[in-house]
Amino acid sequence: MLERAKAILIALGGAENVINVESCITRMRVEVRDVRRVSVPDLRGAGALAAIISGTGNVVQVVLGQETDDVVDSVERLGVARRVV
Repeated sequence: MLERAKAILIALGGAENVINVESCITRMRVEVRDVRRVSVPDLRGAGALAAIISGTGNVVQVVLGQETDDVVDSVERLGVARRVV
């Protein structure tokens, strides 16, 4: 799962581009500094079922299915802050 989390972080523009991340059942909600650095094809390549970039702001929703909590835990282990909801 850690390798998948690394690939997702790279597709999100790197850990330095991620402000925070939270788990929303089957989606990983990510606030990023610059949405232009996010690669939806690379997110798909890392196993995302879909990725949605909000049209108004810096939020990316990465649909991962039932593995979302595990991926978010791995992203957190890689040093990215998790927002508690």
